Amino acid sequence: MNSFQKAWRAKSNQWKIRQHQRRAAAEEARYLKEKAKLVNPSFAKRLSFKYQIWQNERREAQRIYEANNPEGVRRANRRKAIFFWLLILGLGGVFCFFLWRDEHSRTRGPQRPQTVVTVNGTPISRASLEQTLYMTYGDTVLQKLVQEQLIRQEAQRLKLSLTPEEEKKIQELLEKDPLARLHRPELTTALLLKKVAVKKASKERKEKIYQDFKQDLVQYTISGLRFSDKKAVQSFVTDLSKGLPWEQVAEKFSTDGRFAKPIGKLTLAQVRQNFGEPLAQELKSTQVGDWTNPLATSQGFAVYRLEKVGTSYADVESAIDDIVAGADAAQIVQDLFKAAKIDSSFSQPESSPSPQPESSPSAGKPTPTVTSTP
Repeated sequence: MNSFQKAWRAKSNQWKIRQHQRRAAAEEARYLKEKAKLVNPSFAKRLSFKYQIWQNERREAQRIYEANNPEGVRRANRRKAIFFWLLILGLGGVFCFFLWRDEHSRTRGPQRPQTVVTVNGTPISRASLEQTLYMTYGDTVLQKLVQEQLIRQEAQRLKLSLTPEEEKKIQELLEKDPLARLHRPELTTALLLKKVAVKKASKERKEKIYQDFKQDLVQYTISGLRFSDKKAVQSFVTDLSKGLPWEQVAEKFSTDGRFAKPIGKLTLAQVRQNFGEPLAQELKSTQVGDWTNPLATSQGFAVYRLEKVGTSYADVESAIDDIVAGADAAQIVQDLFKAAKIDSSFSQPESSPSPQPESSPSAGKPTPTVTSTP
């Protein structure tokens, strides 16, 4: 140790001693200050002045230390920063915990009763019910869920999705029938399966279907008016024969008012399926823009107006797509099951009966696009 280091150490020791002395003096001054408040207020003022002097000396000593020991100051500042961020992280973790606990308790809802029914004093537990349902229908439900997932994945691979119009139709159906909410996944899957089948069908095949079934694919766009009794519908027909505007006559006699209710585009097969053979025969002899003869319905009587007859490929393309989907849907689902890698701890869907497509229309009978039925 050279002379400089010895001098520096001696100087440091002296500074430490002075620091301890100042601390002791500060404690003593603080004690005297508290004591003087009860005895002599003027003396307390003098002690307060001395205390301020000691504070100034302490700040000066701290400045000298920081100037002579920068590395120690950096370490101290680093420790303070680490402590500060640890404190922030701890408080944030506590806040997130309480937030998660509140959200979990809110979403979990009230506890369900463990007993679902009591028979002559003997309870049947919820666990027993769930176990029975799981063992009885679990395999069927699992296969259905796997099938829906495979169809969605295939549609995503082909970059297919529902259009806003299709989403709107599904939403309207759900609003009319609240129980249909349970079948929303099936409706969505059926539409996606149809899109997949149409996407995979070649244009030549669709052209061949058009040439082979051109007469059966003719699209009849119709609308209808309902009447409460036979007298009202006869009065409507009589006024029409006089050349009066049908809107004016309909407003007077029809239960639907002056606006004919649109039904949609239908083939003759779909008309027979939904409205019966009499309407199909009437449409064959009705000109575009004319009304059919009155027909009896379950709600009274109705007349139908033929708005348009579509015979071109563009007009009947939707019906061709229905035929393609009905013919290929089952095979597409089977191919998806064969190509998929499915691991299940319950039961392997491959060993189950042949999967059926979701609500796929039968071949040759396209699904009618009926919006409402008079």
